[in-house]
Amino acid sequence: MNELSPCRRVLLAFIGIAAAALFLRGPISDAIVSSGDGQLYAGRPSTALGLYRRALGFDDRNPVAADRFAFLAMSQRRPALWREAREALGLTLRADPANSAIRMDRALLERKLGDFRVALRDFARVGRAARDPRALAFAGFCAQRLGRTRRAVALWRETLALAPGFVPALDGLRRVRESAQ
Repeated sequence: MNELSPCRRVLLAFIGIAAAALFLRGPISDAIVSSGDGQLYAGRPSTALGLYRRALGFDDRNPVAADRFAFLAMSQRRPALWREAREALGLTLRADPANSAIRMDRALLERKLGDFRVALRDFARVGRAARDPRALAFAGFCAQRLGRTRRAVALWRETLALAPGFVPALDGLRRVRESAQ
């Protein structure tokens, strides 16, 4: 039996580690998210944020890691962090375009960053796909912010068709009526 040289042993070990990292990136990412959750529960949001970022480094398509990262990013007053979270959500959406929770997070970040056009599109898509009156109402407010009053009114009426008496939609319509007087 031929013995492997030390160089070949190191190379074989490296190949094994690389293959394991490739095949186990999802479970490793999930484990890091769990650690982040523990840190968040313990009152260490900065540490949790770093762990969620690391989880995304292992698997940029991990929707749980992207959601947690975005949630913590939105809770801080750091626009650069908001932009980083938006990018992470975008990567996750490329892998799963139908994920309404991730799209809603991205819409909220776009709104915080002042990109109301993209936020409007994402809120409307989530509202219709998930039949979510909150998302449709947000879409209406984005449309109003963009000066698209007719679109805002249509979105709020669509909201009320889903959820009669939904206060944000009623409030939006009331404001439009008052401004027209």
